Amino acid sequence: MMSGRGVRGHSLRGFLEYFFRRFGFVFRGQGVLDAVRIFFAALFASVPNLFVEKAGFLEHVRGLGDRIVSGARVRVGECVFHAVDVESLFIVSDDFERWMWDLVCLGDGGVFVDVGAHVGKYAVQVAKRFPHAKVVAVEACPRTFSVLAKNVRVNGLDNVVLYNVAAWNGFGEVRLKVGRSMGHNSVVFDVGERFYAVPAVPLDFLLEDVGRIDFVKVDVEGAELMVLEGMRESIGRWRPKVVVEVKDDPGKLWKCFPPGYGMVNVAPEYYMFYPLGEC
Repeated sequence: MMSGRGVRGHSLRGFLEYFFRRFGFVFRGQGVLDAVRIFFAALFASVPNLFVEKAGFLEHVRGLGDRIVSGARVRVGECVFHAVDVESLFIVSDDFERWMWDLVCLGDGGVFVDVGAHVGKYAVQVAKRFPHAKVVAVEACPRTFSVLAKNVRVNGLDNVVLYNVAAWNGFGEVRLKVGRSMGHNSVVFDVGERFYAVPAVPLDFLLEDVGRIDFVKVDVEGAELMVLEGMRESIGRWRPKVVVEVKDDPGKLWKCFPPGYGMVNVAPEYYMFYPLGEC
């Protein structure tokens, strides 16, 4: 999003600030209908917390923004993205996690693994920027996955492999709890009563025929340890750089990396684990 997930205005000033930032996406709409949908979504989604606390029904008004904008198309650089909710507009924007592009560099034949791919901010843009590389995108939520697949198709990409599973430390099934925004769905955190039952698969199994791994991005709302435990063999064999959103102590993830790895804090709540001498 603009400056952090889940941030909303708490006053009239906050309302205006966030509304005009959201309003800016109107000009990225790929058609008149897209622009109109984004405009009203920005209006409804910007209802200040102060008003919602006094009139609970306004929370439903906020939700209208997500429903209105779902499926709207925006252009970001050379890529087109379909939105799944209001938050997804900010996730795919240039301003969100801009620092990541200082870390990602792939040569011909390189492999980028996107775990928690959401609607494809990285999967799509990496595949576009590095057309001779390969992208493996893993997204557990069926609804978000359908938008991810649509974004891969609309951008004409043939170097992206998609998996609608939860990356895990074993085989089975997990409950993916559905948050108000699709970017907050979690197997670990209690973000809502609704859930999807999704297959769980270790990344070592999914990646066994890839041939190499150069860069891994993990953003899975609290399930980072389980993801890394399920790809120890791949990390040991290919020694990729791994950027992880860490909701807890990053030291707990160390046991998943072999000797010769370093760790650096690259952004608030994000750490990169890297082979020493290659940072």
